[in-house]
Parts: sequence; structure tokens; C-alpha cells
Amino acid sequence: MVRIFVDFEWHPTRQFEENYSEIIQFGAVMMNENYEEIDCFVSYVKPELVKELSWWILDLTKIREEDLQNAPLFSEVFEQFMNWCRKEGNTYEIYSWSDNDSKQLDDNLYMKNIENTESIDYLFDHWTDYQNVFDEYLGFKKSLKLSTALEMTGIQAVGAYHDALSDARNTALLFKYCNDENSREFLDKIRSILNPNDKPKSTLGDSVDFSKLFQ
Repeated sequence: MVRIFVDFEWHPTRQFEENYSEIIQFGAVMMNENYEEIDCFVSYVKPELVKELSWWILDLTKIREEDLQNAPLFSEVFEQFMNWCRKEGNTYEIYSWSDNDSKQLDDNLYMKNIENTESIDYLFDHWTDYQNVFDEYLGFKKSLKLSTALEMTGIQAVGAYHDALSDARNTALLFKYCNDENSREFLDKIRSILNPNDKPKSTLGDSVDFSKLFQ
């Protein structure tokens, strides 16, 4: 079984009444049972519904218009991604920082008329919002940004924020950090300071229930 950490960059579209966005970049890293990165997946996605790219999205992500114009369509990238997820076998767990990525993926499958399959059901059934678990354990009422979580734990971020592969890789680094026994002791001390009356029966290694995170 492998663990996969994903991140998507997206661009708002007005083609639907709902507040939908098109995914314009996939990024993912694969981690083995020793918490080592063994592979990565990255691809731009050509927009089909966005007719005019917003300068502020391009500036935020540092994605160029030509990157998207020459990129494959969502259906092709998604198929490649699903095949990549299963390359080490049919079982995997998937993680993202916040639930926005799973929502955006679900929206894009709907917008691009991609029919549901057993493989897609598996992907969503094995998806964990790692931001929520991290925040909940430490007792934060507001969601921490990935950059804040990295700074708090002393992890040196790699790459640039709002780059899908870099954000996926940084989430994986945080996951690896939290699986280290000494690191968990440090996080437990933070929790005890933030929640002095809270004496958890479980440690950070028990749950996602927290159990999905530290196995």
C-alpha cells in the first residue's frame, strides 16, 4: 500500500451557476511505507470552459498561458493520474491539504461529463483531508495554511507555494514529520499548551479517525 499526496491548482469559471473552477494543474507525490517519496506526477491541464485566463491566477501560480494552451485536456490527465495511482498496486490512501482539492476534482468530473466508476469511488473513499486532522488534533478552531503548519514545525518548504507539485510534496513532508516519534512529542507539547485541560486518550499517531495518518 502506498500513500499519495495531491494538490490541484484551478481557475474560476462562469459556465455554471454554481461557483465552479477548472483544474489547470495536477501535482502528486507517492510515498512508500518507509515515508520515502518514490514517484511524482505533474501535469498542466488545458481549460475547456475558461475563455479568458485571469492575470491574478497566472501571477499566483506562475503558470504561463502557453503552458495551458499546449497541455492535454482534463479527461486525458485524469486517466493518466488514475493509472499512476495504481502503478504500485490497487491499494492506496490519498491525502490533501484541505477538502478543496477533493471538491474541485468532484466538480471537474461533473463538468467534464466523466462517468463514475469503481476506481473513482475508491479514490474518494480513501481520501483524507490532512489539514482537518492536523488542526483538529492540535485544537485549532481555524484552518491553518500549509505554509503556517510548515513554519510551526520547522520544516523547510520546497519549491513555491501554489505550485501543485510543490504543495503536494510539502504536505508529504509534514506527514513524514508527524510520523517521527520525537516530532509527535513536540506536537503533543503544543497541544497541551493550547488545550491545557485536554488530556487526549490517543496520540497523534492513533487517528482520522487519526489512524489513517500514522500506520
